[in-house]
Amino acid sequence: LGTEFIGTRVVSLDYGNLNFSGYNITGSWILTGEMREYRATSGTFGAVPISRTVDQNGKGAWELAARWSSIDLTDGPVEGGEMDILSLGLTWWLSPVTSLSLNYRYIADDKGSLEGEASGINARLMLKLN
Repeated sequence: LGTEFIGTRVVSLDYGNLNFSGYNITGSWILTGEMREYRATSGTFGAVPISRTVDQNGKGAWELAARWSSIDLTDGPVEGGEMDILSLGLTWWLSPVTSLSLNYRYIADDKGSLEGEASGINARLMLKLN
């Protein structure tokens, strides 16, 4: 489970002091039992430590993930809008450097009189190079 918050203050001669903010909350569960290392000094999570990779005749590791993101870019006379994103994903880690994932995203935008929604599915093959 991880979360982030960002706050940005902009000092503008034309518009005065403006404040924009956003956050996300992410959670994942590795179905095959492995646990990511948390590095407290950098505030980051390590790679999935796969118990038995596919090239070792294992099943790799399977990870479910969900994320909620929100950003507000409206303050005073600046109407940048608001956006919320829900992401759901499934990743198959074949090895520490190879994974296949399938992700769904739902996006809701609100910018004054303009409102919109979008959704999509994407697939990804990731190969990490050192």
